Amino acid sequence: MVKCHSPTMVDSCSPPSIYLEGLQSNCEAESEVQAVLPGVGNLREAIEKARPHTTLVLSAGIYVENSTIEIKTPGLYICSEAILTEDGLHGTTVCASFATDQPLIKISCESVTLANLSFEYDWPEEFGEVRSRSCIVIGGESNARVEGCSVACQSGRGIDVRDNASPDIVDSLVKNCMIGLYVHCQATPTAERNTISFCKASCVRVSERSSGNYNENVLKDGGDACIWAGGDSTATFRKNMVGSTNGCGIMIGERSKVVLLDNQVTGHHINGIQAGDRADPVAKNNTISGSQGSGIVLYDHAKGLFVQNEVSTSKLACVGIRDSSQPIFINNTVCDGEGSGFVLLGESSGIFENNFILRNTCAGVGMKGSTKALFDGNTINNNKGYGVWLQDDSSGTFQNNEISSNCNAGFAVSNVASPKVHGNTIRDGRHVGILLQNNAMGEYWNNTISNNKATNVLLVGSSQGYFHDNVIADSVGGGVLFRADTKCIFRRNRVIANHRANMAVLDRASPCVENNIIQHGSGRGLVITGNSSGSFCRNWIRSHGLAGVYVGGHADPKVNSNVIGEAVASGVVIEDFAKGSFCDNLVVGNISAAMAVQGSAMPLVERNVIQHGGNGGIWLGETAGGAFNDNLVEDSDCSWRVGTGVTSKIRSPTSKCTPADIERAIGTISPPFQDKIVLLTNPGSSVRSIGTSIPVLPYPVLQKIEKPAPVTKNATTTTPVDTTSALQAEQSLSRSLLVDQSG
Repeated sequence: MVKCHSPTMVDSCSPPSIYLEGLQSNCEAESEVQAVLPGVGNLREAIEKARPHTTLVLSAGIYVENSTIEIKTPGLYICSEAILTEDGLHGTTVCASFATDQPLIKISCESVTLANLSFEYDWPEEFGEVRSRSCIVIGGESNARVEGCSVACQSGRGIDVRDNASPDIVDSLVKNCMIGLYVHCQATPTAERNTISFCKASCVRVSERSSGNYNENVLKDGGDACIWAGGDSTATFRKNMVGSTNGCGIMIGERSKVVLLDNQVTGHHINGIQAGDRADPVAKNNTISGSQGSGIVLYDHAKGLFVQNEVSTSKLACVGIRDSSQPIFINNTVCDGEGSGFVLLGESSGIFENNFILRNTCAGVGMKGSTKALFDGNTINNNKGYGVWLQDDSSGTFQNNEISSNCNAGFAVSNVASPKVHGNTIRDGRHVGILLQNNAMGEYWNNTISNNKATNVLLVGSSQGYFHDNVIADSVGGGVLFRADTKCIFRRNRVIANHRANMAVLDRASPCVENNIIQHGSGRGLVITGNSSGSFCRNWIRSHGLAGVYVGGHADPKVNSNVIGEAVASGVVIEDFAKGSFCDNLVVGNISAAMAVQGSAMPLVERNVIQHGGNGGIWLGETAGGAFNDNLVEDSDCSWRVGTGVTSKIRSPTSKCTPADIERAIGTISPPFQDKIVLLTNPGSSVRSIGTSIPVLPYPVLQKIEKPAPVTKNATTTTPVDTTSALQAEQSLSRSLLVDQSG
């Protein structure tokens, strides 16, 4: 026998005071009190003879009944002199000697109380199971009260509440039943502080439009579920302790709209809360832990509102949603699962706001199939796999989320998934910020993607995402890396202060990169190599530790109408067997050459405007080829440098750059975000004394840029710049950095 233990009881389960108080008040209200002695049929006879509001006090002993006791007299108070012992036994037991499908006790009148009694209805195993048999049946709109009793009904129902009845069942022990408490046919009981356990099907079952309140009960060791609710039921379960079961802690189905408040679902169970068949529950402030499957499972068009629950340490997904389910999750904590946090499958959807999705072994959020959902304002961090992972045809909107410190990628998209991702912070990942692969698509805008270790954005496979108006900054591995056959579009992004390269295009990638600010990288600004191509137009590429633009391998890009300036090495380096067109660019203020073409490169270089303050202009080295037409280069001793083996075709090599040429070039370039370029000039200055072009923008990341000191007319001496050594340093680092980028 198990020890009776409810949330409000301490070690002793004996409740003598409460029942003696009830007995005393009943005796004062109605003076007739009758004693009943043990024996066969004695209790039945006393009940049948009792007048309304009689108190029957049963002496300790066994009361055997050979047929159903029907209580039709209102106001009876039936109690025992004995107390409930710690092992759940009374000194007063009513038991059945018959084996039928009829109940032991049947109450169909008002104001009947059963207090401090044991009821046992055994069923011989050789007779098989009769699930419809009940120990106590309360029906007929009765408001009976069962208090401090022990009820056992092997292979049947412990307490059966039906037919609009509204009884109170409190402080009782129900055990060893098929169903401990069965509520149906629009019944509305109140069940509080009971312990219901060792039930082959369920501890509590509510169905057939029933409701009621179930508070502070201990429910454990159920077969299919500790709580089962269906049949359009609308019950409220509050502060219950839901323990071990061979099935689910709480199972909800058949359009049920139950309310779950402040319950604890622990112990051994498959799923903590499982809702399906168009169920629509409300669950708030529940704690669900240790599920062998999932903490919460929604399927078959389930809905529901889930607020401020904590779901943790599940073996599979903490929350699994499938089969066109559409829940709402707000302010929940979903953490420490051995699988993922949220998993959406099939054609499921839903709204997920302000949840904390933390420390799960796989993804924080995983979506697969044709799922579609809104994730808004969630904190998704420290998951050991991906922060968010979308596969197959999944989509949805992800906005205003904090996605940080996840292991593989903060946000991963694959297999033609196509989300809308905007206003998120994706940072501090141990590998990648955003990963697109295997035909992934989607639109990504107004995100801040920063400080992810390997690279902030990695685009591989045949991905075709559209990225615009993002800030991509501060990765030690690199800002944006295009690989394989990706054809993504990048517009109006700010790619800032990434190491190695702010943007690298490798393999056969062919992106469209337009109107971006790419600046302040410690390595190169834009690297294009391998067999890649693509269009790179109207970008501002400035202030890099190495070349502003590097093109190598067999790359064949279109680099047109960009502002390329302030690189510590060359503005543009083209080498190996690279081709491509480089037209209508403004190249200003780089320390070494404006354009250095070497190796067997064969670019088309046309109509560029180069103003370098006396540093290198266009340098052609080794066996460079290509065509150079109508470029305007600042008049200086280093304007053109041509190697002995050069096969390039050069037209108008003596064309010089004037201030009017620079202003005209600026007029042809559409700057990012529709802002203006301002050149720092001094009154009466020559072309040489025009400073580096400085963008004046309202963005915080650009407001910190220091303007160069003005050059005056009287400046007669300057510190010479070793342009040759800078170019050599660029050349020596080129191949090693390319190996790093591909890694």
